[in-house]
Amino acid sequence: MSLFTLFLLATLYQCWFLIFVFPRAFGSPEEVDDFGYHHCSAWPEEGRGSSAQELIEPDSSADIAPPVSVIICCRNEAERLAKYLSLILEQDYPNFEVVVVDDFSSDSTAKVVADLQCSYDKLRLVRPEKPTRPGKKDALTFGIVQARHSILLLTDADCAPVSHHWIREMAGPFQLDTIELVIGYSPYRRRSDWLNLFQRFETTYTAFQYLGLARIGLPYMAVGRNVAYRKTFFQRAGGLESHAHLAGGDDDLLVSHHARSEATAIVTHSAARTISDPATDWLDYWQRKMRHVGVGVAYPFLPKFLIGGLALSHLLWYGLMFYGVLAGEITPWWLGLIVLRLLLVCWNYGFRNGKENAGEQTTFFVKVSGVTGIFLGDFILCFYYLFTAPALLVGGSKGGWS
Repeated sequence: MSLFTLFLLATLYQCWFLIFVFPRAFGSPEEVDDFGYHHCSAWPEEGRGSSAQELIEPDSSADIAPPVSVIICCRNEAERLAKYLSLILEQDYPNFEVVVVDDFSSDSTAKVVADLQCSYDKLRLVRPEKPTRPGKKDALTFGIVQARHSILLLTDADCAPVSHHWIREMAGPFQLDTIELVIGYSPYRRRSDWLNLFQRFETTYTAFQYLGLARIGLPYMAVGRNVAYRKTFFQRAGGLESHAHLAGGDDDLLVSHHARSEATAIVTHSAARTISDPATDWLDYWQRKMRHVGVGVAYPFLPKFLIGGLALSHLLWYGLMFYGVLAGEITPWWLGLIVLRLLLVCWNYGFRNGKENAGEQTTFFVKVSGVTGIFLGDFILCFYYLFTAPALLVGGSKGGWS
């Protein structure tokens, strides 16, 4: 196989994602017109047509809005709970509770929650009855068991909803009895440093993948910072025991192995998002990504093949492009493939998704250096893949709590 043929194959694989997957991640004007705020990978036929708007448009009336249990697992998060928890407790929703699972904190987490309980009777504090394993799966399982409602909305202690309608938006699709999983979006807060710029770029890139693939019928991942499902979905999956030996994967492994496209909704409206605290330094960021990437070895074959192929084709594309330039083998065909892919990258990050989503999902390198910044972020993803590759050997069995 010639180098050009290999470069052609890598380009075609990349372009398939850039044309058919990434542009669908955050919906389209057609989907917004048909379905209001809620975008689903596969709505049941009875949910289509003129009646779909009535079913899918969130209704906050107590008679229709399903009761929700918001679950927050935490360990030593007193400062963040004091800062963000009240924003969840003050949501504009008629029937919900907030269950804080204190996973053996050694700080003042319990006191912070107890103080807030004086003002909010919907707030509950629970603690596991026995020591938990690494990761938060045991704490999450305990919180789900303790939850009083059948619809569970998960977030983290370092997250804050961007609007008072977060619960209403995320719970809206459950008005359809056939929906059992709702995948949301959670970007990171902006800071003025290069780590934060790249972290938000990579978060967008990851969202393009899991939201886009979910929309074409392959839900394989969600983020625990903003995901909801029915308790029956969790029970049907057998809880988290099948991958309890891995510290991570409480969100994506549950989804990848048990989500059904016809029962999955994707909600990306700006009012339905939570925003999270970013990593504070490169080591913190690298440890977070090692935990996440490490569980990828436990994905089912198809998403593992697709996402693995995306990473490999990305590395091959840049490696062969630079080789062709340095070796003087660039022909008009090579140049055409290079221009095609770079234009599609620019369209996805800088224009298509940026225009439709008020800039929140676009690459934040654009703020620094325009189109050049998009290409720079896309190139740096090569190093991201190389530096996180060792996590595939570890398999996500090690790592911190979060």
